[in-house]
Amino acid sequence: MDASSKLAADLTRAHFQALLDVSQSIVSHRDLRSVLIELGRCLRPLIPADAIGMALFNHEQKLVQLFAIETEIPHDVPLGQPFPMDATPAPILMQTREPIYVPDIDSETRFPLTVDLIRRQGVKPFCMMPLVTARS
Repeated sequence: MDASSKLAADLTRAHFQALLDVSQSIVSHRDLRSVLIELGRCLRPLIPADAIGMALFNHEQKLVQLFAIETEIPHDVPLGQPFPMDATPAPILMQTREPIYVPDIDSETRFPLTVDLIRRQGVKPFCMMPLVTARS
């Protein structure tokens, strides 16, 4: 096996291990904050990130509420503040069940409230992923 094939195999193994770790983290923690901390630990080797956050969707009221952020960087993100769902990526995340990756926030025109909040934190690229269960 040449060096590039070995590297590809190692990366594939690392990705599958991270998925397994994420799955185990979700089922083994009952508290959302501890899930968030554990998800950050599992994902950081594959997806370097300065922060990881979790938002909860209220389908009846059509609101999104930022529940927690795990970061060592100072921020002014208002935890617990509800946002109209349509001003956030939530509808797209729920419909597609796929991540939204924005490589350059300055070129993003969708969901202005979310983009403005992220931009104020000095973030340039960002990624949002839905966490879904068999019942959602």
